Amino acid sequence: MKIKYMFIAGCLLLTSACSDFLDHPLTTSVSDDNIGEIIQKNPAKLGEFLGSAYRSLGSIMLYGRQTEYMSTMSHEMDIDWLGEEQRNQWAINGLTSSNKNVEEAYIKYYKALASANLMLDLIDHVDLEALDEEKKTMVMNFQGESLFLRAFIHFDLLRLFGEQGPSFGGMYPNNKDAKGIILMEGIADASNAITARSTIEECYQLIIKDLKKAETCIGDNQIPVNTAVPGPGYTDTDYTKDQGWAQKPAVHALLGKVYLYMSDYANAKTEFEKVIGDSRFKLDKPVNFTDYIQHTDNNPECIFSLQYYLSSGSAYDDAPQHHLVRIFGGAPGAWNNFFVDQRTAARFGDDPRLYEATLYDYTWQAWSTATTGITFIKADTDVPDYRYYARKYTDFYNVSSPVFSTKNVDIIRLADIYLMYAEVMLKLNSVDVGTEYVNKVRRRAWGESNYDVPGTKGEDFSTVTMEILQEERYKELFFENIRWYDICRWGILEQELAKYPSTKAGTVHYDPQDYYLPIPESELRTNPLMKQSKGY
Repeated sequence: MKIKYMFIAGCLLLTSACSDFLDHPLTTSVSDDNIGEIIQKNPAKLGEFLGSAYRSLGSIMLYGRQTEYMSTMSHEMDIDWLGEEQRNQWAINGLTSSNKNVEEAYIKYYKALASANLMLDLIDHVDLEALDEEKKTMVMNFQGESLFLRAFIHFDLLRLFGEQGPSFGGMYPNNKDAKGIILMEGIADASNAITARSTIEECYQLIIKDLKKAETCIGDNQIPVNTAVPGPGYTDTDYTKDQGWAQKPAVHALLGKVYLYMSDYANAKTEFEKVIGDSRFKLDKPVNFTDYIQHTDNNPECIFSLQYYLSSGSAYDDAPQHHLVRIFGGAPGAWNNFFVDQRTAARFGDDPRLYEATLYDYTWQAWSTATTGITFIKADTDVPDYRYYARKYTDFYNVSSPVFSTKNVDIIRLADIYLMYAEVMLKLNSVDVGTEYVNKVRRRAWGESNYDVPGTKGEDFSTVTMEILQEERYKELFFENIRWYDICRWGILEQELAKYPSTKAGTVHYDPQDYYLPIPESELRTNPLMKQSKGY
């Protein structure tokens, strides 16, 4: 224990901006007995450990780049650069256990999990009753956020690596006894470093337990809205650097989503209605192509977003900028490794969200400067090998480094909640309610001034079916790292892949094990209790 807390104390010193945080010299014994006392001198510094968990999620190994490789498996995107076999595997739905991208993401998720568990361990050593009310509330909020993050990370890992699909009778509860993931409820040490995979059922029970406990202690604040109006010379500041993390609405939203994945529609309905009934949240204005911007970061639609902002540091590692534009966008200096699949425009049809999600039909002629905005010209979509790119994360006013975007990555937003709620209501045979919530999202997309009343532009559906809802989620949430998970939980992977028989990387393959990712070879080598998933 002394070694563990000597390391923690050293980290606290290294991250502290002032010497009064820790007046214990590092030669002093640091143990279970006094680590709480050390932290209580300045519990606000715990936030820096919490920040490291968020930064890990936002890194280029996860939401800052590599988790969006899932968009090539769902065929929202196609691959243009064929120089790495590991990337080509995503594009043909042919992942192997030696794929380095999979290994890097797996390791990074567990590093983020370790940060959340470290926070919870440290908080367990704090005497909350010895703190004044303000500091007690702050520490309890840290605890709630850490529990939320642990549940969120476990849920992501379970959706990626847990056995599911036709080989296991479909989704939960049919696959409840199948292999899930390694659950980490505490700091790894000699007693738990080598651990077997828990069942799907056990994984869900821990995720729910953590979220329910998080609800009792996390704050109930809303992210401050960025009121700055982007224009020439605008740069994204760090106004959310130390705020804008998960709060109680995010707990309800994620808990509802977990229940939906478990086919527990009654509980999902209850949790979603807590978010829908919160007057602080509403659908944001529609984005017109001529705005040259996307939805403002932390607008009233955002429930949980990973925060990115302009920084002088490197855009690699866990920096607060992401690579989504460099890899998937069309900005100056972008690598453009991936482009929007050519079949996307036909699938959208006349839906205006095509122009919010992509740069279809246009290309930039001159990028913005400190004094002038960007200019676009029409593109010839009929030329051979026409390319167009994702638009959602592009900051058209980013002059200094347009490929290292500071646009936030929205993880949960209200439109997603509306569409999941609609799905739940369809499952509960309340078709009228489900139809109305799909239509609310469509009315916003068509630019209606009030999305709560019937549309005036012919966009309303009279009756929504599951097939219609599935397409609505495709169009509304395009390239938001959601489509792949939707396809898998609906059990429609084989049908979806049939629509995309080939990509630039080759023929697309379907096998039942495509519903989940392989456990990396490195994990199999180092953990004798780890068992590979069926089919790999």
